[in-house]
Amino acid sequence: MNFNQRFSPLMRKSVQLIFLLCPVVANGNVTIYKNDYSVLAYEDGQDNVTTLTLSGGSNDAGASSPADCTVKLALKQKKGTWSADLAPFHTELMDYDDVSRDVALIERDRQQIRLYFPESLSVCPLGTEFSGDYKKIEMNDASFKDNFNVLLAMNYYSAISEARGGKTKQAITYLEPYMKESLSNNIYNMAVYNDYGYFLQEAGRAEESISYFEKVIEKNPGRIVVYLNMADSYWIIGEKITARSYYSHYKKLMSKAGKNSLIPVRVAHRLNE
Repeated sequence: MNFNQRFSPLMRKSVQLIFLLCPVVANGNVTIYKNDYSVLAYEDGQDNVTTLTLSGGSNDAGASSPADCTVKLALKQKKGTWSADLAPFHTELMDYDDVSRDVALIERDRQQIRLYFPESLSVCPLGTEFSGDYKKIEMNDASFKDNFNVLLAMNYYSAISEARGGKTKQAITYLEPYMKESLSNNIYNMAVYNDYGYFLQEAGRAEESISYFEKVIEKNPGRIVVYLNMADSYWIIGEKITARSYYSHYKKLMSKAGKNSLIPVRVAHRLNE
């Protein structure tokens, strides 16, 4: 029996109706859903790319159950329904490069998501079960921020893995929905903000990076490297007077810390231009 046969005609009709009412590309950036055993992030990215991050899947007691799993799914429209492919993901819990196709079907309304997996995921332990209904966690719910930060940490780990392999744009795709949500709702993580800003800068999006560096300076003014990153972004977009002020401050902080030998050569060159 193939995938579409397993998904009943009634469910297919339901999916079509729900997505007519609520398109897969929504206005938000990250929406979090949860059931008894799993948490799910619905992520709206650039260029109408929508993904899911799933974590859990075990009905055994304890977070360290051998059936727990973490996966990334990429959504797509197929024959009037919405399905998902398994996407590569690298976290402290999971590390795989599998890109299996059509592993799940999805339906979504304003308050819940329903997932259907006809087969067990090959990357997950036996006994993992992600099929079922997931209810939306509202942003004012006490558990929203905790779940958001856990899912962000997983995607950050995968982004770092991609960036180390020279795949900066892929690193951005893992983080972009979370960072937009973080910036608009004041959910802050120093390392993630600084690194994401650097990824944007490396990808030719220096102007966008500035707002993330600004937040790091506001929250952690003693973070020396962020002044260099900020200076570089302003230099790239042609605001050289502003860039020099940040280079100067960076140089002063490095000298005070006894780290003159670690100051990049470009700092002196640009200050003297």
